[in-house]
Amino acid sequence: MSNGPHQASVGQPYYVSFESTYDEDAAAPAGLISGTAIQHPLWGSGRQDDTHDIAVVLLDSAPPGVVPAELPTAGLLDQLNASGELRDSTFTTVGYGAVRTDKTGGPNSVEGRDGVRRYALQSFQSLRPNSLELSQNPSTGDGGTCFGDSGGPHFLGGVDSNLVVSTTVRTDRWCRATSQTYRLDTESARDFLGQYVTLP
Repeated sequence: MSNGPHQASVGQPYYVSFESTYDEDAAAPAGLISGTAIQHPLWGSGRQDDTHDIAVVLLDSAPPGVVPAELPTAGLLDQLNASGELRDSTFTTVGYGAVRTDKTGGPNSVEGRDGVRRYALQSFQSLRPNSLELSQNPSTGDGGTCFGDSGGPHFLGGVDSNLVVSTTVRTDRWCRATSQTYRLDTESARDFLGQYVTLP
């Protein structure tokens, strides 16, 4: 696919892994699939009402044995919020980022990345026009994201869910309070994603 004026390629090739573990320092890491990353053309434009913090990676080949995740219908999170269901929902986040080893410590309890894919369950905190904020407070039983998890998925539901409703944008300083994610059910996100995938 050629890059048209609406696309902003951020380098080629990029590599994606679906393996449960990988060694990024290996001469030829196993299980990596090459592709081209394309960011939203308005990313970094400074608009705080919508950061456009979203991108896609167009893979050069289909990953064997991987079932594509489902995307949300338009305004799904708004509908769940209006009905009161969102506040009781569980979210599952997945990533290869840093790991907090102690729920009360500061920076010394955050270890570096080790190439292991992990998941954590989170609860709802707040919904904004283009972002979903989730709790990752261990005192309330929540886990969450940390450094190196940016861009990873947040599934609506438990560990068996296949519905990705947002992606990781940032976490708090010590990875123990709030995870801010970018919604995929908004008109802005769907306008971008719809150029590359068929949306529900």
